[in-house]
Amino acid sequence: MKSAAPNHRPSVPGTYDGLFSDPRFHIALLAIFSIILIFSKLSGDGLANYDGCFYAQKAKEMLQTRSWMTIHWNGKPSFPNPPFYLWLAALSYKIFGV
Repeated sequence: MKSAAPNHRPSVPGTYDGLFSDPRFHIALLAIFSIILIFSKLSGDGLANYDGCFYAQKAKEMLQTRSWMTIHWNGKPSFPNPPFYLWLAALSYKIFGV
């Protein structure tokens, strides 16, 4: 009678059969990189550049006037910016409040 062979892969030179093949290591590495990416700018100054203030105000005016196709700046139409980012900002203002 033959005994059942152990169910494992043969060791191939040059492969990593330890830490790097463990799924828990992959999850931990992903979590570490995510935390670094998310919290690296936490101590920043808010709106980092001069243009950020203009985009925030334009999105706020878009939400106040409910004119989603015409971008306003100081109550006057302003067309130099594409609206997609401003739509997303105005939508986040609507969801989270301004």
